Amino acid sequence: MSNQVSFFLNGQQVVLEDPSPKLLLIDFLRSPEIGLTGAKKGCGQGGCGACTVIMSSWNKEKKEVEHKSINSCLRPVCSLGGLSITTVEGTGGTKRPENKHLTFTLPASRGVAPGAIQPTDHWNESKSNLLEHQEKKKSLVRSSLEKIRDAKGLEHVLVGDENLHEIHEGMNPVAHRLAINNGSQCGYCTVGFVMNMSAFLAQNPSPTKQQIEEAFDGNICRCTGYRAILTGMKTFASDWTEEDEKERMKCLTEDKCDQVLVHDQVKIPFPEAAKAPLPDTKILESQCDWVTPRTLDELKRIMRKNPGETTR
Repeated sequence: MSNQVSFFLNGQQVVLEDPSPKLLLIDFLRSPEIGLTGAKKGCGQGGCGACTVIMSSWNKEKKEVEHKSINSCLRPVCSLGGLSITTVEGTGGTKRPENKHLTFTLPASRGVAPGAIQPTDHWNESKSNLLEHQEKKKSLVRSSLEKIRDAKGLEHVLVGDENLHEIHEGMNPVAHRLAINNGSQCGYCTVGFVMNMSAFLAQNPSPTKQQIEEAFDGNICRCTGYRAILTGMKTFASDWTEEDEKERMKCLTEDKCDQVLVHDQVKIPFPEAAKAPLPDTKILESQCDWVTPRTLDELKRIMRKNPGETTR
């Protein structure tokens, strides 16, 4: 359909009307309307890997799903027609239990954070209203646990104090392995490494240590802490030895660290509808158009009709 692009995001269909051909996937994901901020916009040129997400497609000849890691800062949304995109939020995760006490944090400056709650005469009233809202939310979470399990058929874990339970579908095992090997560090590049490795393992279930190291030539860590990152990733290697395990720096973990790991394999959602043939995408607007040629002849006609300096 003209001026419309449809794709799948974390297993759910997304239909955009009149998207700009210049809209990049990273900007769409981090927009206020979507709010998926796991992927970071670092260099904006595909060099640092902080914006990495997983793109999945159906190979009709092999009759299997193919996963690959891509730079969302280089991928126009208009090029995603019919494809399935997974961000780190879609590979599983945990939610921090809500705080028992209402708190607010000021920045390390002389001023007050814009929009921060001020301790005025209305403080007690605001605190009471918010705590009441939190209690209602926790009650809904507890009552909906069984409904979600029945509807999705998913395994869930309860984390935290008995009155502060949160539902989750299990942490991404790659992210878990990186964290318990001291590899998260400042965290800015972490998602890029995790998503790259998640896609790599999906296509190569039994990689060697050398193959894993070579897979990260597109990811940069500004903390220069590659040793801890690569150690965590290499524990997935088929040639990881007892000697390697002895040399591994153990990380002191929290009490419930193992409970958040429900699955030992990365879960990349791929809806049945994504197996359909990729649709044509044609976006027409005043300043820029997007067309999807299916054949070389069609591409030639487009190139002849439009000057080279305005077509790419």
